[in-house]
Amino acid sequence: MSAGDLLKERYPHLKLAVGEALQCPTILDNGFGGHRIEGIGDKHIPWIHNVKNTDMAIAIDDEDSQRLLRLFNTPEGQKYLKDELGMSDEQVQKFTWMGISGIANVLCCIKFAKYYELTENDVVGTVLTDSAAMYGSRVEELNELHGAYNAHEAALDHAVHMLGLKTDCMLELTYTERKRVHNLKYYTWVEQQQMDVEDLNAQWYDTKGTWDAVHAQAKELDELINEFNEATGLLKATGLPEDLLCFLHSLDEKLTGKAVMACSMASKPYGVIGGQRRYLRILHIVHIATSFALCFVLHL
Repeated sequence: MSAGDLLKERYPHLKLAVGEALQCPTILDNGFGGHRIEGIGDKHIPWIHNVKNTDMAIAIDDEDSQRLLRLFNTPEGQKYLKDELGMSDEQVQKFTWMGISGIANVLCCIKFAKYYELTENDVVGTVLTDSAAMYGSRVEELNELHGAYNAHEAALDHAVHMLGLKTDCMLELTYTERKRVHNLKYYTWVEQQQMDVEDLNAQWYDTKGTWDAVHAQAKELDELINEFNEATGLLKATGLPEDLLCFLHSLDEKLTGKAVMACSMASKPYGVIGGQRRYLRILHIVHIATSFALCFVLHL
């Protein structure tokens, strides 16, 4: 969400979309329910979500992300990707960078691209919020539930759960729709968490004193983040190779002047200050890191 605000500042014509589970369509129609897209904060609107800056809501069926998790992370599925789609070993390996919610974000981008009839002249970006390394047991559960995976199942999952995506369950947010979603914060944050209703109203009516004021703290926050990362070795522990970091920064320069859209499943805020600092540091480069991983998927 912070990345979305930054992108809006740099690219004023950008379209910013947020995603959620179809089984829990809180933004889409004030809904609630259980779902299997793990790691997203559902049934409420996060306090740090600048709803006034959001252009679209996209709902993803959790069955789509479950099925594609198996396609991307089983020997049979990966063989299909190589033999039938002509993908290289390196490309197949990169698909394991996506966990359940990361896959859901990618699917949001595909639906977005279809809705706005985007072309090779447009850039679509998202956040790969988790990797498949976290979901080995889930793949095993899916195999037990649906039976052994095979080439036929792989082709079916690719056709139905990726190529077959349509532009249903999407909502372009008007002023009135944005305000409806913003007002949902009241029930969680004012009634339950004792936040001040004046602060809630300020988020809507006083952009300069709220969202812009937070953005103005970026330099100070970066200094604190760098200090924390240096003291703990946290940034080095992410394992990003130096050549990848250089590539991401060079890609950022190429995005200038492009029309960019960012999708993000609403994330739970970290409860630990160290976690928050790391999250902020990664968000600082997230608009660089997301696009290159996504355009590849959209060209399948």
